[in-house]
Parts: sequence; C-alpha cells; structure tokens
Amino acid sequence: MNNSLYFGAKSISMSRRGGRRPQTLLVAARHNLREHQPEYGATENIAFELSHLNTVLLGPSLAKGIVELASELKTKYAVPKSKLRVDHVQALEFVISVRANTDIDEMAYFSASVHWLSNVFGSEMLLSAVVHRDESAPHMHALVLPIVEKVYRGGSPIDKVSLRKLIKRFADEVGKPFGLSFEPKMKLNAEQRAAASSLVIDHLKTQADPVVSSRVWQGVVDCIKFKPQEFLELLGLESPIVRNKSLKTSTQIFTGTGKKTSEDHDRRVTHHLSCVGQRNFSASIDHGTVV
Repeated sequence: MNNSLYFGAKSISMSRRGGRRPQTLLVAARHNLREHQPEYGATENIAFELSHLNTVLLGPSLAKGIVELASELKTKYAVPKSKLRVDHVQALEFVISVRANTDIDEMAYFSASVHWLSNVFGSEMLLSAVVHRDESAPHMHALVLPIVEKVYRGGSPIDKVSLRKLIKRFADEVGKPFGLSFEPKMKLNAEQRAAASSLVIDHLKTQADPVVSSRVWQGVVDCIKFKPQEFLELLGLESPIVRNKSLKTSTQIFTGTGKKTSEDHDRRVTHHLSCVGQRNFSASIDHGTVV
C-alpha cells in the first residue's frame, strides 16, 4: 500500500537518559540543512548528489540562523538560562514522511504539515522545516521551540500521552485529507521479523543504497532487525507474507484432548507414581511421602 504515513517526534538535548544520543540544536540544524561535514563520505544514509533537491519550506537557510532565532525567542519570553538544566530540551524535532512510491502531491502534503505544526505550537515557535529528497523516502524535518502559551515546556509536549494525542490529531487533520493513514502494526513472530528484515536489507543492497557501504552499516542492520516494520514503511515496501502454522481441522478440534488443566497434570503425575505404590489415582498427592 502507498497510503501510509509516518509521524515521529523526539527532543533535541544533551540528555543520555533512556539510551538517547545527545545532540545540540546546532548539530540538528546542520544535519537538516546538510551543513554537517562529518556526514560527507558515506557516514550517513544520504545521497549527497541529490541534496540540491532538498527544499527549505520555512526558517533560516543557515543552521547558525536557526540557533540565533531560538535564542531570540527565549529572550523574548524570558526563559532564564540559570534555571535550565545542562541537558534541557533545546528543541522538539518532528519527522513527517511518506512512502517513496506515493502518488500524492508531496509538497502540498508537507506544506499542509507545516501549517498544522504552526497551528498546534504557534507559527513563531516553528524554527525550521526542511524537506529531504536525498534519502530513501521523501520526508520533512521540523524544529519547534518548546514554548507553549509563553511558558517553556521542555519535552512535555511530546511525552507518551501527549504524543499519542498529537499523532491521532495529525492523522485526522492532515493525513485523511490526502488519503493517508497509519497502517496497523501486526505483532511479528520471530519468523516474520526475520523475513521482514531480510526484505529490507536485500532491497537496500539491490538499490546500492549509500548506507550499505557506510561504516555504520552493521549498526543499521541491527536497527532493521529490531524494528523492521518502520523500515518497510519508510522504503515503501509491502510486508512479506509468512505462512502461520496450519490451522487445525474440525475433526482435529473435536477429537483432540484440548488444553491441559491443572487437574490433568495431577492425574498424569499420579499415573507416573503408580509404579511406587500409589493406588488411588483421583486422590491428591502428598509429594512428601513418595520414596
């Protein structure tokens, strides 16, 4: 299917809690605007020869300008530096993506997403919105300053409860008008997970994706194996069909012994103990008297 959407969010901070990778607003902005030099040389899943196709929908064209804008807004709304933790949330980042083979108007969709974020968080707090077309699937990075109703909120706007509400609201207000929706995720068993992972890995190799030759390829493989469904969505791939164990026939169901109960277990044990003199098969067993 090509009508699925992806909406992700994370906080930009120097915190390492929960296994997070520390990151400053400047580094995040440099990545989005392709100013981060260490990324060049196949250290990221980026085809830099296509980076000229990326589009800045909103905000400064330089990372430094994004940081300066955030600083100005903090001053305007009197966010005291002295009361901010060293690992405070510097910004919220939203990633909105569509499948690579989608037939919708991508720019109209991303523009609608920017408009939606502006309504939710306030247009003043939307620092930057950049569309990337130099990776596996077209997507947009949006950086938002976490000041809500003139109060610094840190990561609370995307905590577990709030993010769930945001995702539903985005799907209803932005996704549905474009015919997009979230595909329900099925819980994969080990065999299905392995098949999905293999499909993603084989696709990336067949397409000669830059990440395959990257030094972080093994780490990417580990991520694919951990959450293959997310990679299937980003690459626009269908979930592989893996046959489940064959279902029982009606004859097997009616002639089977059914699920074992604790009473069945006790009877089985008493039967095994008959060889040591246990005669009453229905009586309870005193394990302490068995020799």
